[in-house]
Amino acid sequence: MEYHSAKGAELENFIIAVDSLEGLMLGFTHFKDREELANRSSDLYATMLPFPGLREEFNFIVYRVGNYCEYEQKLLKAIDVAQTQSNEDNRQKQLRRRTYEFSYYPSLKAELEKLIEDRNYVFQPKCTN
Repeated sequence: MEYHSAKGAELENFIIAVDSLEGLMLGFTHFKDREELANRSSDLYATMLPFPGLREEFNFIVYRVGNYCEYEQKLLKAIDVAQTQSNEDNRQKQLRRRTYEFSYYPSLKAELEKLIEDRNYVFQPKCTN
């Protein structure tokens, strides 16, 4: 009987860890506050320890949160370069060439897509340097 209850607790902990990881990923996808995400991920670290596969995904998200501001700066530089183009097609091409760089940063990629579609769209950076 102890065996079954131990496995049940382990399964329950796994489900909690998966739900926590999904919540963290959702927060990263709809990036609003780097500090809040960093704090949340710090709180979740112990939850991920018993599960190597989840821990690997967790570490990848934490890594991306840590590098978010760097990629935001790359996006700002791409915007600056693209805005120098007088021809709209050239401006869009300049921005489209950079989309691969943001494939692991869904919120930045979404912003880039808005910028491609609308020359007058104003990107609001989340990081203060």
